[in-house]
Amino acid sequence: MKKSVRVFNLNDFSEKDQEYLSQNKVGIRKIISAILREAKQAAKPKECYCCGKPTSGFCNSHSIPQFCLKNIGMNGEVSTLNALVNNPLLDADKGINNAGTFHLICRDCDSKLFSEYENPDNYNKQPTQNMLAQIAMKNYLKMISKRLLEIELYNSMARKKAECFAYCYTKNKVNKIDLDEYKEGFIKAKTAIEKNDAQAYELSYYEILDYVVPIAFQSVITMFFDLNGRIINNKYEESKDVKLQDLHI
Repeated sequence: MKKSVRVFNLNDFSEKDQEYLSQNKVGIRKIISAILREAKQAAKPKECYCCGKPTSGFCNSHSIPQFCLKNIGMNGEVSTLNALVNNPLLDADKGINNAGTFHLICRDCDSKLFSEYENPDNYNKQPTQNMLAQIAMKNYLKMISKRLLEIELYNSMARKKAECFAYCYTKNKVNKIDLDEYKEGFIKAKTAIEKNDAQAYELSYYEILDYVVPIAFQSVITMFFDLNGRIINNKYEESKDVKLQDLHI
């Protein structure tokens, strides 16, 4: 008799699914943790992404300045997106030290390259070009880390489930194109800092608010449609000649 397999849409849990996952949460989390550990180890670089020097200890880099997280955190924790999504397999809260982190650069680079952008005193005035470049570089590093992990996760899935090979191959084909574009964006930002380029980035909108916003967000985003619904970026474009246009928030 074949063993039945339960398949869930993680964005739409029924009450029955919620009950099943709650009862088996510990075991399922152990499986997911083991898979993630394996993928993270495979995706881990041997040298710092910024300076290129070999290193065994990568910095616990935050994709959002840590002072922003501390400003809205409670008891050393912040709520994650899962506080809204309510996926029973994920935590709704996370410690500030582990919120939105990646491990690609050495501690020396992390402390030197982002010093202006991570200084809260610099946010009382319009950010400089150097700060914009530092924001872009941090965003691209986060996305590079994310894509490297995703590629290894799909590689692992393809090895363990032959029937998933075609799907994983297609996903990673697009992931690798994304990865190359993120690497190009990272190099552009790093070069802008090194050459003190005053025109590398255009500041579209900036405003100082007179209250504390309880949400911290920073990322590179790609708008797929304009205000009239026309496609301006095709997320699934496989051609290397077509470059997605990014916005940094």
